[in-house]
Amino acid sequence: KTDGWVHLGSTVKVKDEFGETDYTIVGSAEADAGSGKISLESPVGKALLGRRSGDEVEVETPGGARKVQILKVA
Repeated sequence: KTDGWVHLGSTVKVKDEFGETDYTIVGSAEADAGSGKISLESPVGKALLGRRSGDEVEVETPGGARKVQILKVA
């Protein structure tokens, strides 16, 4: 059960200009971008932590900043 906020262990559905993606927020040792497990230390992880469904966040990536909307937190 979730309280609606993104935290370690959350599964987060986000939407950006490329479509929808599911991420699971994990510790850096468990991170595996290929399977959607992102570290809470990563740029996306840091941007999502402490946010909730409906929030729009800006993520700094090597390719520049991009906007990501949080659709669902589980």
